Amino acid sequence: MADLTLIIAGNDVMSKGWVAEGGYKHRIEHRSGEDAGETIDGTIRLAYLWTRHRIDVTFIKDLTLTDAVSVLSLASPAGRMDWFDVTFTDLFDGTVKTKRFYANNYDIVVRTSRRDGETYYDSFTLPLIEDIRKN
Repeated sequence: MADLTLIIAGNDVMSKGWVAEGGYKHRIEHRSGEDAGETIDGTIRLAYLWTRHRIDVTFIKDLTLTDAVSVLSLASPAGRMDWFDVTFTDLFDGTVKTKRFYANNYDIVVRTSRRDGETYYDSFTLPLIEDIRKN
């Protein structure tokens, strides 16, 4: 497989070197319908209402506060939740896809010490969740 692709709202965060080593966690989430389950003879019935991608991206430590704000603004312009396109490597089939995502429930921890007059953040993971309504 080629290098990982991760472009959030038109910004290639992989080529900027912002994604931490091991910081690309990709999973498929399913929601089962009421017909799903296991019968008494052990037969499993799958009945998915929807399937979506979720990518948790952990960014490197020591991004400047300015860069961290840039990353956050990709997912929440003007501080509100919004939809945006993400182009990503699908780790389940090796293809590159573009789908609509949103991000929520993320925290940023800022280090209190300063170096060279800059504030640096200590940790930051952005959960990217596919919009199942449009994709």
